[in-house]
Amino acid sequence: MDILNLEPTSISKDLKGKYVCIYSKPKLGKTTLASQFPNNLLVAFEVGYNALGGIYAVPINKWVEFKQVVSQLEKTEAKEKYKTISIDTVSIA
Repeated sequence: MDILNLEPTSISKDLKGKYVCIYSKPKLGKTTLASQFPNNLLVAFEVGYNALGGIYAVPINKWVEFKQVVSQLEKTEAKEKYKTISIDTVSIA
């Protein structure tokens, strides 16, 4: 480790490659906010998205289904289609 040759940090202008956790009380709009992220896929462990139109959502009822979605997200086509992935609700997962 050489502290004399460190480079200063820089702040990204977008959230690409970042993980963000949004946590709050129920019914404050977390899912609605997440659905507005660019090219979002909502991985839904509950059906709280049923009042949101025009979103891409995949309902998850079993852990094996979640694993199937994760495997598909590794494909190039999925990486091109979806820029953000939202998991709702993590505590149910």
